[in-house]
Amino acid sequence: MKIIRYLPITLICSIIFCFWYLCPLFNNLPQPTGSYCVGYTHFDWYDTQLSQDVNVEIFYPSVRPKSEELPFPYQPQKMTALAEINAQGSMLPHWIWRCLLSNIFSYGEPDATIIHEAHTFPVILYLPGIGGEDLHNVLCENLASHGYVVCAIIPAGDIAVTVASDGTIVPLNSQLKEAMQKGDRAAIYEYRNQAHVRWTSLIDSTLTKLSELNTDKNSEFYHVLDMDNVGMIGHSHGGAVVTDFCQKNKICKAGINMDGWTKTYNSDAQCDMPFMFMLGDIKDMPEIQNFIKNNENSSDFTAVTFAELGHEAFTDYCMLKQPIAALLNIKPFFGGQGAIATEKNMIISFFDKHLKSFRNFVVE
Repeated sequence: MKIIRYLPITLICSIIFCFWYLCPLFNNLPQPTGSYCVGYTHFDWYDTQLSQDVNVEIFYPSVRPKSEELPFPYQPQKMTALAEINAQGSMLPHWIWRCLLSNIFSYGEPDATIIHEAHTFPVILYLPGIGGEDLHNVLCENLASHGYVVCAIIPAGDIAVTVASDGTIVPLNSQLKEAMQKGDRAAIYEYRNQAHVRWTSLIDSTLTKLSELNTDKNSEFYHVLDMDNVGMIGHSHGGAVVTDFCQKNKICKAGINMDGWTKTYNSDAQCDMPFMFMLGDIKDMPEIQNFIKNNENSSDFTAVTFAELGHEAFTDYCMLKQPIAALLNIKPFFGGQGAIATEKNMIISFFDKHLKSFRNFVVE
């Protein structure tokens, strides 16, 4: 009888403990491993071909000494918007989502002063997966800390939520959202085909804008960007777009696909530029195996499989607390952090080899 008497108290204490443990939902994000501190800024550009805004975040080496590196709120506008959207689509009230998605910190300082050195910094474009939350700070900040300017393209309407510079919230496209809720693979693939064309245009307009910023004396990026050494990296659908773009455009000097493929646009033809394919959940597709086979004799091609990592572990979702990560089948479960560190080191080593083989020095 005593057990029954204390059961409500035990249950209440357990709920309080779980809530305390899960707020915030993410473990502490790792510090960037490079020698530079990191700044980031947000732009809204206009794509005349698509007649729509292009939302981008740029991560870059900042002037603050590494010894003064401090954490800053993690994508605060997006976390606020996600709390509102998640509350509308779940049984949990808004205040709970606000608690779960607050007090998450990363290391990019908003609008920090860009460092100007005798050399310019190679440029890396990042593309996300489609339909998800697009959580990419760990990867982009780590690359910036190693001396890269990283431009994360944010395809408004094709991810869970986009927040423009003026605070406007763009939710996920209703057509894609409905297809994902129903598990309608045919509709999802058709949407991805359309998005592939749009995202290719976003890459083109972003590269054009970066070149303009690099030659504009009034721009903070004036003579900072090494536009002769441009790399690209993408996850899931973004990785598929990167593969296709790099095969067709010489401006891409090195590309990385993190667990992405599409049957419509991706070719298994041999790459003529340095390329790395990082595989997780989708490694069994025959088209991917053909792609690897056709490139395996190239000294500039690398294919690596991370058995410990699931599809979302190539994003910041790998930092979700347990048991939430396990319940969402986001590997690694209770291990595999070593694989994540290996993945990060391989990305840095790959881009260092192919984008920093020589330095472009600024000529005033």
